[in-house]
Amino acid sequence: MQIVEQIRFHGNPEHLSAMVAELSTSGDLSKIRQQEGCVYFDFFRSAEREDELLLAEKWKSAQALQQHHQTEMMANLLALIQRYAFEMQVEKYELTAQG
Repeated sequence: MQIVEQIRFHGNPEHLSAMVAELSTSGDLSKIRQQEGCVYFDFFRSAEREDELLLAEKWKSAQALQQHHQTEMMANLLALIQRYAFEMQVEKYELTAQG
């Protein structure tokens, strides 16, 4: 069963950009995308709201997502979220195979 998470971050537009830049320049985004079980992991800006950023991620299994949550990259992301005091809305979906 695959897992999709969508996390909406709300906050200062400059801080949202800084978070993504820090994750990118540190190499954490690349490391996350290379983790076993990661299908995709990326950030998207809202077309109408400067203060909103979406993180869309998909994992091959709940176990792969749990392993990701235990990594240094996830700890770094959480530290950035705390530093910039973002508000977050999390949605999680389980996908089952059809056909």
